[in-house]
Amino acid sequence: MSAYLLAFLLAIWTWVFAPPLHWLLSLSLEWQIELAMLLAATLFFVPIIEKVVIGREQGAEWWSERKRRREWYFIGGMQPHEFHDLVGSLRRKADKQTRLAERLEGRGGNGFTSHVLRRAAWRRQMQAQALHDEADRLESLWKEIEKERQDAADGPATRAKVIRLMRRLDSSDDRAARGALAELKQMGNWFRWESLAPSDMTATLRERLIKLLRLMAGTPSLDEARNAYHGALRMLQENGWSRHWEAG
Repeated sequence: MSAYLLAFLLAIWTWVFAPPLHWLLSLSLEWQIELAMLLAATLFFVPIIEKVVIGREQGAEWWSERKRRREWYFIGGMQPHEFHDLVGSLRRKADKQTRLAERLEGRGGNGFTSHVLRRAAWRRQMQAQALHDEADRLESLWKEIEKERQDAADGPATRAKVIRLMRRLDSSDDRAARGALAELKQMGNWFRWESLAPSDMTATLRERLIKLLRLMAGTPSLDEARNAYHGALRMLQENGWSRHWEAG
């Protein structure tokens, strides 16, 4: 490096960089840390804003999907009559709000009172519409769940999964067995248990087998679920159908 270039760089350091560096070093440690954080925030302002926005959107998507899945399992776990009672309750509440709105609209009064009553009637109409919209949304969700259930219940993959869960139910690991029982309970209301019965089984035995399987998937007791599974498996073994579940 030439002497002229070296002298030029030293001059830049002496007159440009050295004064603010000396001033910074003369400050207290607290001020140095705060200024360093401010400098970092200034330099990385755009990446920080970008990641904050992306993280917020991803978090909102995750929370929305989590709520959707929880609602799917909650609604899907209902019996048909329970779901119809829920929707019917929403419809009745909406009709009540509509009747109250009509009652308020029919009231007279001076200008201010009339304005208050019209606003109250409008709010009740909006509540009634929101309740009807919620009932419509739940009915649409129920149809989607029913379609997914039908598609899944008729598939060999679902049948194989149920058989694997039943075998895990008989595991010596109680934690794994309870996990299998929880999954079976979720599937118990929509899975076609008839698909696990051999085609040449008599109607009486088929009815007993399906009853045991439904008991297995519907009880909260792990011991009772295992006993029901053993009873169903023993029924197959005694009649020479034990190979029917080997495909799972």
